[in-house]
Amino acid sequence: LMSRLEDEDAGVRRHAIDALGKLEKGVLVRHAAVFIEKLKNAEEHVADGAVVVLSKLKAEALAAHAATLVTMTEDEDEQMSERALQVVAALAPTALEQQASRLLTKLESSEWHVRWAATGLIGHLDARQIERHSSVLYALLGDADSYVRRAAAQVLRQLDATAQERCGLNAAAFTEVAIVAREQLDSSDGSERREAVQALG
Repeated sequence: LMSRLEDEDAGVRRHAIDALGKLEKGVLVRHAAVFIEKLKNAEEHVADGAVVVLSKLKAEALAAHAATLVTMTEDEDEQMSERALQVVAALAPTALEQQASRLLTKLESSEWHVRWAATGLIGHLDARQIERHSSVLYALLGDADSYVRRAAAQVLRQLDATAQERCGLNAAAFTEVAIVAREQLDSSDGSERREAVQALG
């Protein structure tokens, strides 16, 4: 079945990934690297099938590929980036912790999708790690891109009230209302800008 993923017939390739997705994870784990590579496949069915297969594997089986998966989340191909993010979500926080310093560097990227992906991945760390990086995440609430701002707010909301207070965070700054209001501040509609100012006041 693995060899049929390279078959010249597209139908055979599609059926092969479907059949592989039905196998026991113990059989699939030895081929994890191949399935990760298939996330890049131009054929949507094959690439999505690879996500299904990888999502069946235990976090420990994917840990050795954490660096590769993190790199893939930064790709300009948004579909591939999103597929990689789905798989990374299955990683244990300890596996991502090893990538933490790299993720923080990516938050300074000039590319919005790289900052967005890195922010989302920080959200998969345990609460202790998120708290450690809370000041960086809080600064991202002022990011130029709305997707990055929303991602940062979502991660910060994972902290409980005690942790937020311990970090000196203003919880009102990352509520959904506050995030939407900031977006409306740039609206061409005067009434929306007025509503935004009132909401933030």
